[in-house]
Amino acid sequence: MSADRRVLVLNGPNLARLGYWNGDTKSLRKFLIEQQIDPECPAAVALLGYRGDVVAWAKRWNITPRTDWLHDGEIRGMPAGMLVYPFIEAGRVTNLAGRGLGKKRHYNLPVELVGDRPFYFNHVWTPQAKRVVIVEGQADAITLAQLGIAQRLIPDKSGLLPGVPTKADGG
Repeated sequence: MSADRRVLVLNGPNLARLGYWNGDTKSLRKFLIEQQIDPECPAAVALLGYRGDVVAWAKRWNITPRTDWLHDGEIRGMPAGMLVYPFIEAGRVTNLAGRGLGKKRHYNLPVELVGDRPFYFNHVWTPQAKRVVIVEGQADAITLAQLGIAQRLIPDKSGLLPGVPTKADGG
């Protein structure tokens, strides 16, 4: 089966805590304000986007603006119509990634706004896992979790983790 025809089937409860982003920035902005989160903070802008004086905004948050932000006069947020994968560590969401439904689209939060993308662990992974399978994408990780297999996704797709033995090392 080709990569663009993969199907993610969720059986039972949403243990992976997947979400869907419909693009309703007005409701998200309202929710952030209710939670006392500044909707212009970098993490919120990574989702909502920002239109206005990008240079002044970047200066306020001590961020070096990307060339495309300056050229476009905006920071684009997460596009609508995305399946949202939460990166969860110790019960806390540390990052999000969006994958398009229908046509192939990807959205990773800009590192300039939220820092480097962390490892993605499926919901059956624990530090005590005796076996870990390294895969490319979040959908692969969730599929393995449905089979009870712990998984770890490497953000740079290098296939190597420091300290993890490879077949060449006898691992």
